[in-house]
Amino acid sequence: MPFFAGLKMEERGSEIVVGPKPNQSIKYFPGLGALRFVAAFLVLMHHAETIRKKNGLPHLQDFSCFRNGSTAVSFFFVLSGFLITYLLLKELAKTGTVAVGSFYMRRVLRIWPLYFLLVLVGTVIVPAAIQYLHIAYVMPYSFAQALPYFLFFMPFMVNILFGHHLLEPLWSIGVEELFYLFWAPLLRWGKAHIATVLWGTIAIKVLLVAIAMLLPQYPRLLQGLLMLQFEAMAIGGLGAYYLYRSPHSPSSWPWLSSPFASLVFTSLLFSRLAAGGWLASQPLLGGIYSAFFGTPILSGIFLAALFLWAIFKVWQLAQAGNWLLENPIMRWLGNISYGIYMYHMVVLFALLAVGGKYLKALSIGVGSLSFYAIASFVVIGIASISKLLFEDWFLRRKGRWS
Repeated sequence: MPFFAGLKMEERGSEIVVGPKPNQSIKYFPGLGALRFVAAFLVLMHHAETIRKKNGLPHLQDFSCFRNGSTAVSFFFVLSGFLITYLLLKELAKTGTVAVGSFYMRRVLRIWPLYFLLVLVGTVIVPAAIQYLHIAYVMPYSFAQALPYFLFFMPFMVNILFGHHLLEPLWSIGVEELFYLFWAPLLRWGKAHIATVLWGTIAIKVLLVAIAMLLPQYPRLLQGLLMLQFEAMAIGGLGAYYLYRSPHSPSSWPWLSSPFASLVFTSLLFSRLAAGGWLASQPLLGGIYSAFFGTPILSGIFLAALFLWAIFKVWQLAQAGNWLLENPIMRWLGNISYGIYMYHMVVLFALLAVGGKYLKALSIGVGSLSFYAIASFVVIGIASISKLLFEDWFLRRKGRWS
């Protein structure tokens, strides 16, 4: 998240073919694989520090860079909406319609195998292993309690009802599947009003959140609405829509210029300083920070807009030849980012179950380096094997639905 949708374009090469307009025949967006990997690793870091703190290990959770898991997931939503909508727009232009059945089947083959494998691991295999090995851990839910939510792609309800758990990352997959359940049909039947539908999705989300905030007696209503980040995917979709329709290459867009980039990064620096404390105590500056980064209605939309800008900016830099963003290693890490995201909680849990007592004896510096070195090696290794031997088996059958 999905955020893995760009894989189809990446596997077809790295050239950009110029069609009637410069933005209507793009086969590959360079640099976005690097962004996917960084976002997936931020989620790993977030959960790693949460788990280390919970288990009494030296941790780095007090540093804000280790608390960006939810922010990274929001980025995935924007990227997913951008890539999927662009692909659907190309299909509309080529065929005059969207083959909804084929769209669903492609998503089933890409997303469902790993999703349901993790559901099996987290609801059957791990609980059985915990019981058999007498590990001091209590699952927060039973198989019967959680399975219906996973089967109907509502794992966010498991998070709401049972708190932190082994399959916590799956909530974003469920949100995306629910969004795309209606997005492809809407593009097919409302192709003359795509922008209106996207803007309307954002407006409806703002209205629903505002209503939920007026009903504090139902806290789970607001929590659920905030997790259903359809507005983030709609903002990504708007980026794809206006890119596709633009007669100019993004390299000429003024809001991707270096001065504008400096303004964006200065704003982000300001936000981190404000979050640190002293700026937040200032009436004016603290109020600005709270409005853009601390309110349920505005902050999500503002961050999604920043993420969309980052997608275009990174794409621009990668096109210009930035090797750090576009090289074989980063392309591969981007390709396996879905696996990194999906497997990391199981790996972290196993690592602490097996080596937690040894990690406790280490200093925070040595312990952190050791922990992340082992966790990264194992997660990337498992995600790579999964991609080559498991996920790609299903993806090879995706061609008949293209």
